[in-house]
Amino acid sequence: MSARVAVQIILAGAFTATALPAVAARPVAVAGTGVTETHDCAGGDASVAGDSNTVTLRNCENVRVMGESNSVDAGTASTITVLGAHNNVTWTRGAREPKVSNLGVSNSVAEGVGTGKSGAHTASAKSHGSDVVVSGSSGSVTVDRNGAVNIGGDGGSVSVDPSGSVSVRPSAKGDLILDDDNRTSTRDCGGAGAVVNGDSNTLTFRNCTSIVVNGDRNTIDAGTVESVHLNGDANTVSWRGTRPRIEDLGHRNTVGGK
Repeated sequence: MSARVAVQIILAGAFTATALPAVAARPVAVAGTGVTETHDCAGGDASVAGDSNTVTLRNCENVRVMGESNSVDAGTASTITVLGAHNNVTWTRGAREPKVSNLGVSNSVAEGVGTGKSGAHTASAKSHGSDVVVSGSSGSVTVDRNGAVNIGGDGGSVSVDPSGSVSVRPSAKGDLILDDDNRTSTRDCGGAGAVVNGDSNTLTFRNCTSIVVNGDRNTIDAGTVESVHLNGDANTVSWRGTRPRIEDLGHRNTVGGK
């Protein structure tokens, strides 16, 4: 065996036997007020504190939001925990949906579509079968499997049925807006409507004309109501008297009469 070959064998064995130490991904921490930042976690975790920040995150495993009024694009995070208030958090579908823990107040956590210049998502979408709902901070557009379109916002709603007939409904003043989670309460709409944005509530409504459920895992006694619209998932809604008009665009919801 030549000396050159012997040296090559020795060096190859040395590199094979010597393992490089693993380098842990450095956690990303965002704080401050009114900042706009983009970070790549490289497989690590990220936390967002402070107020009114716009944060775009990529390749993060776990994302925690603790501030207020932040806009966070969590990317394909595996888990998202929101502890603050009035935050808007969106995620991008990866191999699976993230595990979401929304423990704060009046937060929005949803799959995002349509990025703007900042990279933050400006709307969220849910689909059920052939029905699609795209919603933002000021309203929503719903297209059902039959081609009917409903556009709703702060000022009311416009509906177009498959035949082209148009109906306009102004917004009722004094509609109840429920953003809390894990509450048990009874509410009187006084002839207006109710919107449930929170999760895991047990609610009893009386004298409501309409009920919109955007949250998940709520148990709702709607009473005698004209219409029930479900965008959330795993809700149980019961009604009394005449069957209301029901639009179910979520998943695993149960709606029935008492």
